[in-house]
Amino acid sequence: MKTKLLILFLSVFFFGSSFGQAIHSSDCDLREMNKAWIKKYKKAATMDDQLVQIKDKIHEDSKFLSNAEASITPGTSTDRKLCGCPIQFGLIYSKTKWLVLDLNENPDVELLIEALNVDNVDRITLYEYEENKRNTFEQEACSRITIYTSDKEIRKMIRKL
Repeated sequence: MKTKLLILFLSVFFFGSSFGQAIHSSDCDLREMNKAWIKKYKKAATMDDQLVQIKDKIHEDSKFLSNAEASITPGTSTDRKLCGCPIQFGLIYSKTKWLVLDLNENPDVELLIEALNVDNVDRITLYEYEENKRNTFEQEACSRITIYTSDKEIRKMIRKL
């Protein structure tokens, strides 16, 4: 009787703990953080304020995503999409040339990001999540910010990367 009770207790304990380890949205709720950041970004009065917020967000996301990825156990069903989708930042510096501003993928762009200012940025465009969801075939379309520049010094920096 005691052995049956012990087996029942252990099986409930092991099965309960293995099925109860799902990641909840509150553990990694990047989409809600991004919505709050976009609201703050839209309230920025000048392009200089927008650039400061963009630089901060790029650095914040790189730290957040590297920490989130470090806690993911290989072989589990956990991946980036469960955490939401980071805002994608890009720099277009000619008609056919562009660069993704992601510090995790390309840490060398950090100096380039810091060099962006009102004098060398032509315009900034925000494409929000809902707008991208309608215009792309992806299930998890992310918000995007595109920075346009035609500055020669920025182009030189990009060539040196």
